Amino acid sequence: MRLTFVWQDCVVVGSNGTNLIANPCFPSTQKAVSLDDLPRLDGIIVTHPGVDTLSWQVLEPVRRTIPVVCPRGTEKRLKKRGFVNVYEVQPGRAFNIGDTRVVTLPSKHTRESFGVLFSSAKNVYFAGPTLLFEKMAAIGNTYEIDLALLPVGGKIRGGRSVMDPDEAADAAARLKAKSAVPIHWHPARIGGSEVRPPGTPEEFQKAVRERKLRTRVRVLRPSDAIII
Repeated sequence: MRLTFVWQDCVVVGSNGTNLIANPCFPSTQKAVSLDDLPRLDGIIVTHPGVDTLSWQVLEPVRRTIPVVCPRGTEKRLKKRGFVNVYEVQPGRAFNIGDTRVVTLPSKHTRESFGVLFSSAKNVYFAGPTLLFEKMAAIGNTYEIDLALLPVGGKIRGGRSVMDPDEAADAAARLKAKSAVPIHWHPARIGGSEVRPPGTPEEFQKAVRERKLRTRVRVLRPSDAIII
């Protein structure tokens, strides 16, 4: 499996020719990656209905027939933009897109949000912009997590909270993750101003070391790709 980190909590997971993009958002200030840099997409996963999750300018060239998996309250917006295979789901659903098994899992962000397990040769857990929650331990007991994508930015002024570096390290422990990539730590535009989250990937690395976890932390920059 191949993971490409785009920006914030936007990633592409590829396996045997199937490429799925999660939370497709490319802010206008981010010039490192464009849709042209990515492989042909076979599916879109939207984990929560926030405005930062969907970038219509990015989605414009995408084939309107590919499946889109989204939370409640998002289907209407997507169909208005021409997507015809839109599926609103809740945590607890499982389905295949090409070679990849997709399982929606609990989250703690909005009532509609969910996390995702991408499963093929390996298991990739995509937490999305979530807080720490007890059921993460159950996820780690149910699935062997080869790679966990965990938000580390913490609370930002005027925006919703995600896990901070210490909480993300606790999440890695609960998940028993072999590897982890910190996400959701880039600056965000709120009320016309750029706000930088307090949590950093380096603080997450330190928190993992302090807990003596076996989790390998891999810090990715926009457009970086790794083989899992």
